[in-house]
Amino acid sequence: MVTSVSFAEDSGVMGEIRECELAEKLIEELEDEAERYFRIGLVSGYEGLRGRVLVMRFARVAGESGGGLSGAKSVTLLGRLLEDGEVVASFTAQRSMGNAYLGGYYRSTCDLLEHVTGELAEDVTDWLRAPTFGALLGDL
Repeated sequence: MVTSVSFAEDSGVMGEIRECELAEKLIEELEDEAERYFRIGLVSGYEGLRGRVLVMRFARVAGESGGGLSGAKSVTLLGRLLEDGEVVASFTAQRSMGNAYLGGYYRSTCDLLEHVTGELAEDVTDWLRAPTFGALLGDL
């Protein structure tokens, strides 16, 4: 099970970045990446749930509007794996990208952040196969 993904208060996410729907994209990509290993189900909260639950939040999102012309884009994600309400593993993951010409075409800020979020989903899926405490994923 995965809870909905939240944003830390000091994550740096502004209105236009919120419109990129990164939380939804992360869950969608995680479902795609993990489906061959795990059954992923979205739950609204984790209090009182039995079994394993992944709780994640965006700690930092750096990405001014303007695509690659406005500088590098990066996303930092924190995660905890709970089992029967107890934390059994945790991670910090970060991915960055500065190239606005992803796939040979100019990309918007949302396109670049969505690409970075997809890479984070791959990192989290790999970690879920052998979760540890304090894991550093992605570019860390």
